[in-house]
Amino acid sequence: MIKKAALKEDFDEATLREAAGFATEIPPDALAGRLDLRKAVVITIDGQDAKDFDDAVSLERRGEDGWTLGVHIADVAHYVRPGSALDQEAYERATSVYLPDRVLPMLPEALSNGLCSLKPKVERLTLSAILDLDARAGSWAPVSRTA
Repeated sequence: MIKKAALKEDFDEATLREAAGFATEIPPDALAGRLDLRKAVVITIDGQDAKDFDDAVSLERRGEDGWTLGVHIADVAHYVRPGSALDQEAYERATSVYLPDRVLPMLPEALSNGLCSLKPKVERLTLSAILDLDARAGSWAPVSRTA
């Protein structure tokens, strides 16, 4: 199947080098201008048998007025810059491929299972949509906050 579909199993050296060049911790300057959600209860929604953990939600009651819903995804674009080796590799692969016995990830493991994996109690950068819902959750309005 892999050969027939011309799928790539390995990453080239430039892509691996670039992925390995990131710190394993989020540098303080990467937090500038972002909404700090580290004290919020954010729950990953990928199942236990998922091969990647990059989606999450949060829900917070706002008194009698309603709810604030957050929908979060790992901020891959923070690491994969236009024109970079990672960008070119991701473009060529287009997506991760899930096979019965393995995964052929779109990005090297340092990103796909590391910096872009939303793991419990580990700080990660996300892109988030924050919505304020009315008390019945029947209507909503986007919140203009950067996350």
